[in-house]
Amino acid sequence: MGGIQLNSIPVEVFGLEKLTRLNLPECNISLTEEAATALGALEDLQNLNLRNNPLGRAPDIDRMKQLSHLDLSNTGLTETWPALFERISLSHVDLSDNAISELPLELLRGDHRLSADFNFSGNPLSELARQRLADYAQVREARLDAPRLWRQQIAELDDDFDSSSSIASDEASESLPSLD
Repeated sequence: MGGIQLNSIPVEVFGLEKLTRLNLPECNISLTEEAATALGALEDLQNLNLRNNPLGRAPDIDRMKQLSHLDLSNTGLTETWPALFERISLSHVDLSDNAISELPLELLRGDHRLSADFNFSGNPLSELARQRLADYAQVREARLDAPRLWRQQIAELDDDFDSSSSIASDEASESLPSLD
């Protein structure tokens, strides 16, 4: 559903406790404090897309333990919130084209298992916020590359073992008497 002028999230949605996807882009939705809290009660939500809505505030995601995709791009947000950097289930967060200028230190201090792909493009980020984002990206890449690097190191060890056992095998066969 999208492009329908709802102005708010229908109250009936908040009663759908097992809802896993909510896709309401371009519906002219603004969130009251009550609506933001009620949305947060949808604990099974995995995908939340409210892009291109004049939200006015961010939804409360503290209890959304399953949330993996969050799209709040072009929603007029001016700040981030701590739960955003603590939710390890998140894999993709789009906060592009908002008015966010600062990123909290929690971005770097968050759970070491956090590996979300954050999109802050189109925001007037301060120099410090850009540096924090670059530092996060560098740490994230190192974390995401770690399994690949471990596999590469194990492969190299296997190659070393194979070549050393091959040399030992060649030397052993040279020392064996010929049966000709």
